[in-house]
Amino acid sequence: MKIVTRPIDSITPYDKNPRINDDVAADLTPAQLKAYRIADNQTATLASWDFDILPEEILELKELDYDIDLLGFDDDEMTKIMAGAAG
Repeated sequence: MKIVTRPIDSITPYDKNPRINDDVAADLTPAQLKAYRIADNQTATLASWDFDILPEEILELKELDYDIDLLGFDDDEMTKIMAGAAG
């Protein structure tokens, strides 16, 4: 994977993002930026999943022969998530 820095104006939200969070940071001091990076990573634990979209995205990954075990969900979590796709 190659990680690149891009101007914020060139970034567009992914319409099928299964995470619900809309925060954007701008005009931060270096200290604020460092703190924001830490807080932003922590907010992943506070964000909600869109359980209508998440199973669809996982199914698409499976169709692309992606090893969905790499997503980090345990077996019980994956069963619950994918139950929404079957309903």
